Amino acid sequence: DPGLLGPDSVSWRVIGDAAAFVGGIRALLVQTAHPEVVAGVEQHSRYRDDPLGRLNRTSVYVTETTYGAMPEVEAAVMAVRRAHQPVRGRSERDKPYSAGNPAMAAWVHNVLTDSFLVAFQTFGPRPLTSEEADRFVEEQTRIGALLDASPLPSSAEELSRWVSEHPALAGCQAQRSAVEFLRRPPLPLAVQVGYQPLFRAAVATLPLSISGVIGLA
Repeated sequence: DPGLLGPDSVSWRVIGDAAAFVGGIRALLVQTAHPEVVAGVEQHSRYRDDPLGRLNRTSVYVTETTYGAMPEVEAAVMAVRRAHQPVRGRSERDKPYSAGNPAMAAWVHNVLTDSFLVAFQTFGPRPLTSEEADRFVEEQTRIGALLDASPLPSSAEELSRWVSEHPALAGCQAQRSAVEFLRRPPLPLAVQVGYQPLFRAAVATLPLSISGVIGLA
């Protein structure tokens, strides 16, 4: 069972590279630029009490959907759906949010795809060709579709523009709190030594439209 993507996919190469660590941190930073998404994290997540646990759960989801056989892919998607069911409320700007909303799911998924791609293109062993980059984005839309995310840009250029020019971008207190947490998470000193260069690398790849909103310009 080759799973959803298979060993010949570009995704196996991109997600398997160490640059994915930078991509993961970048994704968390960019995701805070959407006030409704960051409200859901702030109000429903235990990331402050268990930062490594949340990062591990995200890593497991990415690994299983990318490399897993179809039963593993389906189980990972169902686990996310169950976790998202109670995640609903209102943001600081008094807009409703729901983790199951296709537009919010699209923001989280598309930002993750864009961040893995940017990190690989910047820090990976060899930049992808434009055709390979488009293939990676198309492959990742198959995962997003399983969570009913919409829209799902199908090319690298379209995806980058969709993220950097998203109309929901705005600052808020929950965002500032989350970014400060990501800047200095309560990790053991030995882990901090490795984390801080990854954080700085992630910040260096942010588009100005995002870094300005989240206060890292």
